[in-house]
Amino acid sequence: MLDSIRNGLRSIFVKALFALLILSFAVWGIPDFTRGVGSNAVATVGKTEISAEEFQQAVQRQLNALSVQIGRRLTMEQAVAFGVTQGVLSRLIAGAAMNSHAGALGLRISDTSLAEDIRNDPSFAGPDGKFDRAVYNARLRQFGLSEAGFVARAREEEVRQQLSTAIESGIAAPTSLVDTVHKFTEETRVLAYLTLDAQKLVTPKPPTEAELKAHFDANKARYKTPEFRKVAVLLASAAALTKLVPVTEQEIKDAYEATKAEYGTPEKRQIEQLVFTDRAAADAAYKDLKAGKSFADVGKALGRTEKDMALGLVTKSAMVDKKVAETAFKMAKDAVSPPIAGDFATVIVRVTAIEPGKQKTLDEVKDTVRAKLAKERAQQEAVGMHGKVEDERAAGKTLKEVAAKFGLSYIEVAETDMQGKTSAGAPALAPGAIAPQNLAAVLASAFGGKQGVEGEAIDLPDGGYAWVDVMNVVASKEKPFDAVKAQIVTELSTAARSKGIREYADKMLERIKKGTTLEVIAKEVGGTLGTTKPIKRTAQDPALSRAAIGRGFTLAKGEHAVAESPDGKSRQIVKVVDVKSPEPLTKEGRDRLAGVLRRQLGGDLMGSYLAGLQAQFGVSVNSAALRRAVGQTQQ
Repeated sequence: MLDSIRNGLRSIFVKALFALLILSFAVWGIPDFTRGVGSNAVATVGKTEISAEEFQQAVQRQLNALSVQIGRRLTMEQAVAFGVTQGVLSRLIAGAAMNSHAGALGLRISDTSLAEDIRNDPSFAGPDGKFDRAVYNARLRQFGLSEAGFVARAREEEVRQQLSTAIESGIAAPTSLVDTVHKFTEETRVLAYLTLDAQKLVTPKPPTEAELKAHFDANKARYKTPEFRKVAVLLASAAALTKLVPVTEQEIKDAYEATKAEYGTPEKRQIEQLVFTDRAAADAAYKDLKAGKSFADVGKALGRTEKDMALGLVTKSAMVDKKVAETAFKMAKDAVSPPIAGDFATVIVRVTAIEPGKQKTLDEVKDTVRAKLAKERAQQEAVGMHGKVEDERAAGKTLKEVAAKFGLSYIEVAETDMQGKTSAGAPALAPGAIAPQNLAAVLASAFGGKQGVEGEAIDLPDGGYAWVDVMNVVASKEKPFDAVKAQIVTELSTAARSKGIREYADKMLERIKKGTTLEVIAKEVGGTLGTTKPIKRTAQDPALSRAAIGRGFTLAKGEHAVAESPDGKSRQIVKVVDVKSPEPLTKEGRDRLAGVLRRQLGGDLMGSYLAGLQAQFGVSVNSAALRRAVGQTQQ
């Protein structure tokens, strides 16, 4: 699992930010014991303290990320209830434990190596594709990091990666495990099924007035209006700032030349190769080729198949051996190279086809280059605008006044809930007032702030900033019984019908066990008996629920079971008609599955390693400081 994560973390900047964010699967637990540790630290790992400030910053970053993903802001109370804060603390504890272990082992990353990684990081590249100090500084400011803080985090993350790589190296999936998983995932079954329609087969008794009121009294918290807020929003989005940033024709031309490869398709060549472990054999084969023998005949004489010799249609950059690549991409079509002393072996290559590369002209991509440059400039401009707005706010100016001074967008939202809706259920904002990718972050800030308290700047997904002030709060309130009576009738009737169809389905299953066939049941209920094609346990079939398919793979051939229907309202009876074991794995398939299992085993081992580190160094959690950090005054 960790391998797949690292494949996506090519950027050292992303790695450092990754260390600040809490991914849902990267939680290895917090020790069950907590105690006050006599400081402002929320936790201590060995001699390393995790400060309340560090913890709060990590929580806010996680909440911001979640807000964008789910489209609404989680409150701190919800973050605690859903385990977000515990997940954050778990990650920080795990990181501190790894740092302590790295220190004990004397693991280090040199300043030279770290500096080189930073210089080569595409996150810090300017329009010319090279490291740009201004972009670097802007990125750090955007995420609230000092240079020293970022470098320290990047260094820690690189060392932690060295540790995790060492831990996972050498892991192999046992053959028996590979075979078992293959059988489990690739086995196919044919299922027969009958849907028992709850709407047709069950008529629930209407709930009485007393039942309705009793349900209402017991569940009043469910029947509340949402909280609404009136907010003022100042937008310095990158999209808006793009219009204010000039880009010259020369700058467009320079950027195009620096990133020309992005706007073209590289040349590809169809290549055949003969690989030799010694030069003498290669020279003998080349002599035969010069004498007129075909490449295929020489390869056949050496015991090579067409598959052995075919390298395929490849680009120059895709060839692992750069020495061989240099020669192959200088040759004419159908030419045969002399033996090449490659990086790994001696190779003779033949080019059988050439697919020329295609390069788009500047005129063809000028608008794209201009837009890209403008966006980069706008993101940098946003950082400068952030400082200007904050200065005006410090001077006592309102968001409306600041917007007028700098020509920024100012929006007053009369009322909105956490979903961006009014009390009438209509959109609270006019279309396009706030870009969809930025709306979740704005709403998150609107419901995370307090009335009368100036809202802090928030990062927008497009690279800009926004400021949100809460002008008024209309608290959530209970709805009267009469307003929700019809809703309760529907809910109780639905629950009664659901219970009724479950009981009905169980009775039908009992009859089948006593000898009644599924076909007979189908006729009695007026249903249609369906049959699937051979499916795997991970299959998706619109006629069957996931639960029904899952139950079908727990039964022996000829057995029946009951599960819910795809819409969740009815029930289905499923029968196993046929079971077929998968074909044995090919070598390629076995290697691929073994690789997947190796990564999963590595993730499990990593979890055990982190648990061991926590036990070795000792972990103390300051429950009082932790409660204060999340705004709780008592347990």
